[in-house]
Amino acid sequence: ATLPNLAQCLHRWLTGNPGNCIVYFPSYRYMEDALSRLPDLPDRELWVQSRELSEAGREELLGLFEARTDLAAFCILGGVFGEGIDLPGEQLRSVVVVGVGMPQVNRDTRQLQDYFEQRYGAGFDYAFLYPGMQKVDQALGRVVRTLEDSGSALLIDPRYAQQQYRALLPRWWEYGAEG
Repeated sequence: ATLPNLAQCLHRWLTGNPGNCIVYFPSYRYMEDALSRLPDLPDRELWVQSRELSEAGREELLGLFEARTDLAAFCILGGVFGEGIDLPGEQLRSVVVVGVGMPQVNRDTRQLQDYFEQRYGAGFDYAFLYPGMQKVDQALGRVVRTLEDSGSALLIDPRYAQQQYRALLPRWWEYGAEG
């Protein structure tokens, strides 16, 4: 149900914020569904992370960031492009994070949640909230790597307005709301 609004929001961001951008998604399926609804972006070079990304594919994207200033890369949050890459200066001007990076709900994460609930009384926080927001913080860290860097970020999820999520975001960033 959120896909039409998401696609319009991404379109507004990518047409209104020049420079290279990484758009992070929580899953391949949601990324593919959003891309199928995204209006044309004639002034953008689009790159989409594949499920079978090779080392050559990774190097291709890093080369595009060096060579272009109109790139919109669609990647998976917490994946190979979520941390451990440096894109200083004009190589990356903005990031968009769709969702809050929560781990999948499965037997293992539920067991972890139960353990942390018994141990600290905060099972959800330790099993889901902290790991998810660590992925978000890593993604935000791609756009500002040095004291000379500046950039923008768009966080798309109503949970970012909640104190428990906001408290885990960088305090020095200025936060506003997009309508």
